Amino acid sequence: MTSAWPGTGDAQTPAVPPLPSLPPGAQAELLDANAFFSRLARSLDDSPHATVDSHAMDQLADLGVKPGEPVQFKKTDGLLLDAALADGREGLATVPSNAITRNGWIWFGDDVGVYGTDYMLRAYLARRQQATGTKEGEVKPVARVDNEGHTLNGSNRYVLHFAPNQLPPVRGFWSLTAYTKDGALTSGKRVRLSLNDRDRLRKNRDGSIDVFVSADSPGRTHPANWLPAPEGDFQLTMRLYAPKTEASDGSWSPPAVIRQ
Repeated sequence: MTSAWPGTGDAQTPAVPPLPSLPPGAQAELLDANAFFSRLARSLDDSPHATVDSHAMDQLADLGVKPGEPVQFKKTDGLLLDAALADGREGLATVPSNAITRNGWIWFGDDVGVYGTDYMLRAYLARRQQATGTKEGEVKPVARVDNEGHTLNGSNRYVLHFAPNQLPPVRGFWSLTAYTKDGALTSGKRVRLSLNDRDRLRKNRDGSIDVFVSADSPGRTHPANWLPAPEGDFQLTMRLYAPKTEASDGSWSPPAVIRQ
């Protein structure tokens, strides 16, 4: 079977309409094998492959996927391609083995930022945690659920309790930001978009710090420690710049996000 470039369409392969209202990852999940590999071939024409990718490029060429050319699949490869696409999507839904998971947070230390031929890890992070840097430059824990495993939602009030001397260990600085479930900042006016170690966070008597996260203000008691959250489902991203070793190897971990 022959597939046309996405958007042109023919009797066998209908046009793939643009989906500007969806994030890139969601758009990719709607593509069948023909449309997916056709877009890949066009992208490879714009972005030449690295030397280490030569073996993968040879494998794609054997399937009929070549940079700058309409994809030419063999009829006998149809089931194989569908199975491969399904396996790839399953892989993107599976947490990689080098992930560190603690207290509902997930972040990465080893092998991140310089991927070589680890295409699945690169794809997972591009889909789930974009712009993740190397462990020497940045560690980026992300939380999407509370301490009971429920999706974070701005209608609830959450607290992160940092025990004394247990703030994020960095040589640079750290920040905490609340994004929508799709990883975007909300367009509405908010008191602040993030908290960081430059803020004058109020300490408890024992030296610990409580950070409150919610869409509505927690009141006058804790305004300095309040991180406004989007309404609806959201995710928390902590960024540790120039992190110390205990952050990248998992010896230190962010506190659980506790719903009050």
